This record gives sequence, structure tokens and C-alpha cells, in this order.
Amino acid sequence: MSTFEDFMAAQPKADTPSEAPQLLASQPSPGAPLEQAGYLSSLGAGLGHGFGSTILGAQQLLGHGINSVANFLSPSQQTPSGLETSEQPEGGTSVGNWLINDANNGIRNLNQQFSPYQNAHSTTAMVGDIGGNVAATLPLAAIGKTATLGQRLLSGAGAGAGSAALSAVDPNSQDYWGDKALQIGVGAGFGSGGTLAAEGIGKAISGVGGVVQRRLADAGITLTPGQIFGDTAAKIEDKLTSVPILGDLIKNAQNRSVQTFNQATYNEALKPIGASLASDIPAGSDAISQVSKKIGDVYKSIEPQATFVADQNFANDLSSIRATLAQTAPEKLPQFENIVQNQITDKLNNGALDGAQWGATRSMISGLARKQVLGNATADSRALGDALDDLTEAVNAGVMRSSSPDVISTLSKANAAWARYKQIESAAGMAGASNQGNIFTPAQFMNAVRKGSTASQKATNSGLSAGLGSDAQQVLGMKYPDSGTPGRAALGAGLAALAGHEYLPAGVLGPAVIGGSLLAAPYTSYGQKLAQTLLMRRPAGAQAVAQAVNGLTRPVAPLLGAALANGANP
Repeated sequence: MSTFEDFMAAQPKADTPSEAPQLLASQPSPGAPLEQAGYLSSLGAGLGHGFGSTILGAQQLLGHGINSVANFLSPSQQTPSGLETSEQPEGGTSVGNWLINDANNGIRNLNQQFSPYQNAHSTTAMVGDIGGNVAATLPLAAIGKTATLGQRLLSGAGAGAGSAALSAVDPNSQDYWGDKALQIGVGAGFGSGGTLAAEGIGKAISGVGGVVQRRLADAGITLTPGQIFGDTAAKIEDKLTSVPILGDLIKNAQNRSVQTFNQATYNEALKPIGASLASDIPAGSDAISQVSKKIGDVYKSIEPQATFVADQNFANDLSSIRATLAQTAPEKLPQFENIVQNQITDKLNNGALDGAQWGATRSMISGLARKQVLGNATADSRALGDALDDLTEAVNAGVMRSSSPDVISTLSKANAAWARYKQIESAAGMAGASNQGNIFTPAQFMNAVRKGSTASQKATNSGLSAGLGSDAQQVLGMKYPDSGTPGRAALGAGLAALAGHEYLPAGVLGPAVIGGSLLAAPYTSYGQKLAQTLLMRRPAGAQAVAQAVNGLTRPVAPLLGAALANGANP
């Protein structure tokens, strides 16, 4: 054959199937008894069919592509002699038409060889067929290795479209490009859907919620579904607070989140002394008082062995406190001096206080400091309260320098707990919190934390309990949600009237109530806890398993979605 035309003339015609590559060995002939094909052979036949028809689909695409370009550049070009054109558009090239006809004949052969396996075990053969298609397009999986979910969805659509582009079109089609466009569109959609499904599998294994949400949950804070999912879901949930009935339930659930945050700060304060509050103790004034008492009991336990000495270090601390108060609230300085005289100087015996005297002094000074910051205290009163807190710390530091190692260890833990308690006290004493039964928002708590932090701690949110407060402020928000009680009461009365209205269509209220109840269930007291458990709680090692599954499914999912969408191959 001296020329390509001579070679082409020698090729089989379209109505005489050519000898396609024998991808399937020992196939039963069409219509053979079903017993000849077992499950394993049907699976293998499917793999061969899926892989082979995808390769032929790529050849089909290449041929049509060459012809389309040629027709665009030379519209008058006709099909060379010797080629059947009943399936091809007019025009084209020798190479393009040969590629198309050869691919079509190969697809027919593969379909014919595959038919008895489909008849014998259709599901098994289909699974193999889809697997072969995915295997043939596996290089496209590299597209799916992107960072964010949005990027993965876009790349999944691209991989699905690419997989569909390589899938074969029915050899008898009269509109190749129309069918191919439909394949690509469906493949892109299912490729993106496959990516989303893979993400769902990973989430189901590892649980939803980001790192911050998990830290809050581990701290005992109950979150709403929107807070668990975060970002967009939280914004949607906030907008739903304006919906009748459901909105009130959401607000109440958000309130419970704030309350459990308060309870978490109480336990964070008690952690240094190895104590905690019972989970059924409501947040607010009484709980705060119990935190103070538990820490005070630790101080009392070491009083018999403790000693305070008014040494030079204490004198230096006292001088620094006076200087600060003289700048911030000079008119409060005489009151401060009277407290020092009455509670320390007049009680000293040879420059020292015994344990009982130290305990009484510490308790009195702490109580006076608390009174200065209650309610709508003035700036000067708060400055005096801060000075008295500093005085308590200076006295405790003197005890640390004068007592035995056993006392020092216990006192150090009590001091750490007390420093955290003072943050709670400060946040609970703010005007907005005092109107809510001394329940404070994460923003109010963070203000209290920063108030007692160094410049470096403020810049890095590394002050005492700053991590907990920062996490809560990010997820729970900055404001205390309105309880919605008036709206809930009015709507309850309205629904009661509606339920008995004579013009209410039969069968409408029941389904509406059931649907609304299902939507509202995660925002009830018990439903909120159950939803958080179902969404977030997983056994140890689930994260590692989820990462492994994601690593396997994310790249392949778009290809699998495209293969399913296009029925693997014709």
C-alpha cells in the first residue's frame, strides 16, 4: 500500500464489523445460555468493556474533532471515496473518518461480546463496566487535588466533564456533537455531585464541625446546628430567628449555648484546684458564688500552716499599687490607705500574720474589692477595686515566700484558680451581664480577660482563659440573643386559635405541625444535645479514618459520578 488512500480502501466497511481488539477472552456467543457466564467472568467482562469502550470513545472524539476542524477550515471538502458516510456528516478527512468508523466498529464488537454477560448478571457486569470506565480515565483524578471545598467542586465538575468527553457515543447516533454535549453537561454535574458525596462520606465518618467547634464541645459547650456547621449555616440560622415559632426556638438554643459557655468558664477557673461544678447548676449568680466558695475552701485548708511576712518585696508591691491608684483615682487613695491600715498594718505581730489572720484579711479585702465593681460602678470605684485585687495578690505572694513547700504548692493552685475567677467576676459585673442574671457573652468575657492581660497577651489572645473566650466569640457571636418570649407566647395563642378554625382545610395543620416539629427538634433542650452528639461525637481514630477515606474517594468520586451519569458506556 503506497498511499494512505490505498490503505483506507482496504479497510472493512461500516456495515461489516472489523476485528476489534479482543479484550474479553472466551466470551459466550450472543444468546448463549446464562449458565456459561459466572459472576467473576461477568465482572471481568464489564471491566474490559468499560475500559475498551472508553479508549474507543476517545478515538471517536478525536476523529470527530479532526473532521470538525477540517470542515471549518475547508467547508467544501468531501468525504474520500471508499468510506461509508451514512453515519458521518458530509465532509471531513480520510484520517478523521477512518478513526470514527474504526471506533464505531470496535464499539459494536465490544457491545456484542459483552451482551451475554449483561444478560447473565446485569448488576455485576454494570459494576465492572463502570470500574473499567473509571480506570481508563484515572489520570483525570489529578484535577481533584485542590484545597477548598469550592475548588474541589469546580475541579470535580471538570474531571466529570473530561470523563464524559472520553465516553463513547452510540455508533448509530445521528447527532454526535449534540449527544456529546449532553454527556459532558451531565458528567460535569455528576462529577461535582460525586465530589460532594465524597465530602459527605468523610464528614459522616469524622463528624462535622471545625477545630474551634470541637474545642468548644470538648469544653462542655452545647452548640446549635448552625454554630456547628459554621459560616454560611450560622448566618442562615440567624436569619431564621425572625421566623415565627422556629425563630424563638433558635434564640432559646443560642441562649443555652451562651449559658453553657458561662458554665465552661466556671470549670476552667476551677481546673487548677481539680474541682468542677455539676452540669445541672444553672449559669448565673448562684453558680459564680459556688465557684468563689470552692476556691475559698482551698485557701482555708492551708490557713493553719500559712504565714505572711510583710517583707521588703511586699513593701515594694504596696508602693507600686499606691502609685498606680494615685494616677487613676487619686480621690480613692485615702480609702485604700485606710483598708491597708485596718486589715494589714494594725494586725501585724512582729511584721507577720498567722494563717488565721491572713485568711480573714484576704477574705475581707476580696469582699471590699467585689463591692467596688458591682452594678453601674464608677470608673474610680473600679480603679479602687483593681487596687484591692492587686493588694490581695501581693499578700498572697508574701505567703508564698514565707510558708512551707506544701503550702506553696496548694496556694499556687488556688491563686491560679482565683485569677481566673476574677475574670468571671469582672465579666458578670458588666452592665449588660447584670441585666441577664450575671450571665455574660463571650465578648464581655474577652473584655475582662484583656483587662487583666499584659500587652503581649492582648496581642496574641494568650491571657488566662483567652483561648476559650476567643473560640466562643468566634462561634457563638458577640451579643446575647433575645429570648423571644413575647413572640412565642403570642404565636402560641395564634396557633391555638388557628387549630380550631372552621375554615382551616382538613389535613393541612397536621402535616404542617409534623414538618415544623422535625425542623424545630434540634433547637429544643434535649434535641440540641442529641443533634450535637450525632453531628460531632465520634470514637478515637475517626479523624484518621476519614482522612484516609477522603484521600481515596476525592480524586475518583468525580469520575465515578460521570460514569454513573452516562451509564458507563453504550
